[in-house]
Amino acid sequence: MTSSFVTPVTFGRDDVEMLSRETLYNGFFKMELYHFRHRLFNGGMSQMVTR
Repeated sequence: MTSSFVTPVTFGRDDVEMLSRETLYNGFFKMELYHFRHRLFNGGMSQMVTR
């Protein structure tokens, strides 16, 4: 009998590349703008993401 169980892909801290972080507002609350890239399931890196 063969097992068809596939180990799930796990991502960690090394799979995200922080490109920049900018504080947009720092008053009653803090708002920051992040630019980053993350590892894709195929092993490559994504395009820059802005959040």
